[in-house]
Amino acid sequence: MKTLNLQNVSFVVVSFLSLFAIHPLIDCFGITEESDERYFLNISNYSFASNSNPNDQIRNRLMKKTLVTSTIENVLINIGKGTYATVINQLASMQNCSLQDCYDHPEYLKAVLMRHGSYIYNSTISSIKSKLKEFEYDKEIAAFMKGISE
Repeated sequence: MKTLNLQNVSFVVVSFLSLFAIHPLIDCFGITEESDERYFLNISNYSFASNSNPNDQIRNRLMKKTLVTSTIENVLINIGKGTYATVINQLASMQNCSLQDCYDHPEYLKAVLMRHGSYIYNSTISSIKSKLKEFEYDKEIAAFMKGISE
C-alpha cells in the first residue's frame, strides 16, 4: 500500500486556495493577463464622481491613491534607496504622516523634497508628473500634481 505524502497535498491545497484568494484582488485592480505593465490600474473604466454607488467611489479613490503612492515610491527608489528612506523618515518625523498621506496632502511631500535641494526636488517632481501624465485628466490626480509643483 502506498503512503500519502502530506507535504504535496498541503502544497496543492494552498495553491488551489491562493488561486481563488488572488482572483478578487485582480478584479478589484482591473488587471488582466493581457494588460501591459505600464497600465498598473485600469483607470479608464472608471466613471469618476458620476457613479451613485458610494462603495465604487471609495474604491476608485483608493485605487487612485494606490497608483499615486506606488508612483512616488518607484520614483524615489529609482533616485536612490537612501533618498527613499530619508523621505519616508522625514515625512514621519516632520509631518507625522506616511507616503500614502501625500495623496491628500501633496504639500507634505513638497516640503520634504525641497529640503533635499533643487536637483532632487525637480527630478522627483518631473518623474512623478511624467509617470502620471496619462491620468492628468482626473481632477484628484491633477490636483495632486499641481500641489507638488506649486
